[in-house]
Amino acid sequence: MPKLIYLDSNIYLDYYLQTNSFRKDVAFDILRRVVLCEFRIAISEPLLFELEKKIKDKDLKEILFWLKPKAELIRLGEDDIKESKKYNIHYPDNLHFHLAKKHRAVLVSNDRELQEFGAILPQAL
Repeated sequence: MPKLIYLDSNIYLDYYLQTNSFRKDVAFDILRRVVLCEFRIAISEPLLFELEKKIKDKDLKEILFWLKPKAELIRLGEDDIKESKKYNIHYPDNLHFHLAKKHRAVLVSNDRELQEFGAILPQAL
């Protein structure tokens, strides 16, 4: 079974906003590898909420269309927000970290603070 990965919102935004060509190419490669079934992808409700604020609805639906067959939707449990506050990281990164850990997914992020907690850089996949 393919490894489960949880992509921080910055990976999707690197792909969508295309402001940094290296990071855009790395993000595209990860998403391509998900579509090719090398990875399964964890998508949480808080992640979708973040992306909906920054990606046009039509474009987000298109991205999710390609990922959906390889995706596992993570819903918030009753204690997830409370548990995430135990991590000294700003919100919502603490919630992403908690959900990835809870579901045994590899957290992938460009965020240095999350890397200090064990997230890996996207190019390390």
